[in-house]
Amino acid sequence: MAHEQTALYVESGAGGVEAVAELIGPVFRQQRESDETAADIVLLERSGWTLVLGAAAIEGREILAEGLSRELGGRAVALDLWGAAPRYSVVARAAGKALLERGWRPEAGPRDPMPRYPDVELDAFAALRNSGVPADLALACPDAVGTPGEPLEALVIRSGGEPALERRELWLPRTPSVGPPVRLSRLEPGDGIHLDRALEPRAVHGVPNAAALRRLLDLEAAYRERVLAAAGRPLDVRFLYRRASGEPLDLAREAERFEAPSLIRRLFEGRRR
Repeated sequence: MAHEQTALYVESGAGGVEAVAELIGPVFRQQRESDETAADIVLLERSGWTLVLGAAAIEGREILAEGLSRELGGRAVALDLWGAAPRYSVVARAAGKALLERGWRPEAGPRDPMPRYPDVELDAFAALRNSGVPADLALACPDAVGTPGEPLEALVIRSGGEPALERRELWLPRTPSVGPPVRLSRLEPGDGIHLDRALEPRAVHGVPNAAALRRLLDLEAAYRERVLAAAGRPLDVRFLYRRASGEPLDLAREAERFEAPSLIRRLFEGRRR
């Protein structure tokens, strides 16, 4: 739910990460001239693929993925994932041709029934894997929850000052081998009596109904399991639901409105864990 990431995944080919940087660099620098807030672009190679982080600074990522795949003769994948929204898009190209397109975004208006939300993180992870992205790179990011990994050499295209390539060390945490990495939105430290608390925002759309609320609880349970597995320690994982208008949504009150005792029981059992 919390994971937010915009990235490119490029099958590096014989030229390696340097070849990817040579193709991306001019595009980024040209666009940077009109956006002084652009962050650095970080490229990390593993298992024959290059992960491009900071790709939100690059406009037209899907078109760029198509061009990269054509130039390098392999596969390139553009990812946009917003776990709190929730929505995602995965567009894959192979040698300039369509390979895979997957995605989901909420379309319910304020008077429409609340949709049965998918697990956008899990679906995005599966789409990346189906596009050929290695499991140890799919949704990987330096601030994912996990134990410290080995330092890896990253190639950086600087956004500030004179355009230049730099080499830096980057740590990607070791995360559970099954399922996507977890990236927390907010972690509040405990006080010695209460556990550290992970607070996860989630936008909801439309008019709640019993089936949609059950689906939200299913997603809560699945995400909580992923968080605890990655953290390797107890955490109090709480979900903060808000309507698209920004108004908070109280799931317990909504469950009571449907007179659904099983919903209420599941809600509070999950939050006592």
